[in-house]
Amino acid sequence: MGQTHSSRADGAHAQDAEAETFMELYFNKTIEAKTNIGAGIGLFAQEDFEPGDVIIQLQNPFLCILQQSAFADHCFYCFQPVSRPSKCTGCNVAGYCGKSCQVASWQTDHKHECKLFRACMEQHGEVVPTPTRALMLILLKIKNESKDELVWSEKLTSHCSAFMQDRENMESFRLQARMAVHLAKVPAALLDMSIEIFCQLKINAFRLNTADDTPIGLCFDPLLARMNHSCWPNAFLSFDGRATTVRALHPIKASREILVSYIDPTVPRTNRESRLQSRYKFTCSCPKCIKDMSVYDIFLESSEDLIRANEDALAQSTTQLVDSAKESASCWENLKDVNYNTLVGYSDLKLRRLGIANQLRGLKQTLYGHSMANYPYPDIMHTLYDDYLEQKEYAAATVIRATLVYAVEPFQFPEPWHPVRVTSLFALAKLLHLTYEEPAYALGLLASVSPNFLECYRPLPTILSLLLLVNENVGKSHGLDTHFATEVRDKLSETERAVRLLAHNGGDSTGIAILDRGFAPGTPGRKTAKDLWKLLALLANPRRVLMLADECVGPASGNKDSWELIPPS
Repeated sequence: MGQTHSSRADGAHAQDAEAETFMELYFNKTIEAKTNIGAGIGLFAQEDFEPGDVIIQLQNPFLCILQQSAFADHCFYCFQPVSRPSKCTGCNVAGYCGKSCQVASWQTDHKHECKLFRACMEQHGEVVPTPTRALMLILLKIKNESKDELVWSEKLTSHCSAFMQDRENMESFRLQARMAVHLAKVPAALLDMSIEIFCQLKINAFRLNTADDTPIGLCFDPLLARMNHSCWPNAFLSFDGRATTVRALHPIKASREILVSYIDPTVPRTNRESRLQSRYKFTCSCPKCIKDMSVYDIFLESSEDLIRANEDALAQSTTQLVDSAKESASCWENLKDVNYNTLVGYSDLKLRRLGIANQLRGLKQTLYGHSMANYPYPDIMHTLYDDYLEQKEYAAATVIRATLVYAVEPFQFPEPWHPVRVTSLFALAKLLHLTYEEPAYALGLLASVSPNFLECYRPLPTILSLLLLVNENVGKSHGLDTHFATEVRDKLSETERAVRLLAHNGGDSTGIAILDRGFAPGTPGRKTAKDLWKLLALLANPRRVLMLADECVGPASGNKDSWELIPPS
């Protein structure tokens, strides 16, 4: 991968020639590769792009593989979820959703690795690690097809010498490269070249994700590897199975560089610097890093049109959003150096929730109901949310998801069409549907969050309005022809039928008003939907989120009011 405003500077003329050669191999009329001084070769727009526009689309990237943890419930070729994959009879490892994927997989990669999988399973009980397997497949492509498969390797940075300065890295990389050489049965003389390629994969491969950002594998393509990084990106990468797409996040003018974020851009600068330096070997100097801006600062720098788009999507006024951002931005200094330890290592549910409660106790005075979008609160909430989902405690999960939707994600990702925002809204709609089907416990908890909530809550119309909003943005976030968009439309159709049936039987007709009066911004149907969203915002209660973790382990020191937040003096 490239980098933005890094400390590395190469010869401009040599890089321009390299860029021309590179684009001869990977021509795309919408982009061009050229030198960005101090950041190597980057990709630049040759035409204007609006948010959601496709910049790059690859149906079959150079290398796309599933990681072992996803073997049991994903197709080995198209990567779509499948409850019972049909196993390859040769290795009994690779599983498929159907015959067509099995044939395509064999023609692409599996013909090279089927026997190796079987041998690995017989000898070790597992296949080789994903990075080793990726290198092995590249070596097999070179061996069995053509050395032209390697032409991209001369064009990409590896930072191999920097990696090898660390003894632990050096030993690990050599071991994995040696294993790949052995499994691919290529000459041992290719070991040094293999280490170089392994380093290139390390810094140029992307994590392959599902629509909801769950990691399931590894994707590498020389064209994608040319995109440079910014912690304030103007584009994003998404996957629909093997299909890989780069879309515009913000308007991009012709001649402007296309920038994506290699890491989570919402964490503090010190965390970002550490991650970028450790893996990619550069220091970012984008405006967000130079000014050490919080997520709230970024929101306040957004255009008026973007903030108004949030008002229309969240039913919060522009003034409310801006005032909240300003108040929370002022708390940033108190959170910059917070000592937060990840909790994912706890396998025991009660221990993990106790850890969450202790983390929040230590942070509650700094929070005082604000700065929920600043690290580490989103991480803690996601951990707690995953626990409640695992235990099928859907009402508690709904409160946390609503808080993320209303109080966190609009500031982390100001664009309503950001894929994180769209999938999160979809998750909230599905959770509300689950609580609608199990009302006794769920409605009791929701009533305790806000006494006024149940008086006006209209479950099906609210779910319908959220699904309509997801459907409105899914073309920009994921694409209309993706599996995720199809799932959204199916859920929307199902809910529409339920809404019409409810009204037909003499029940609530609010959903019919939304459907029949139009949902586009400014229509009467949209106004009705926004009234429902204002009510739903009552669930976004930061204090209640803090209390949820404590309910499973008991309040600190037996003090029942241990979560009552006291304003700092």
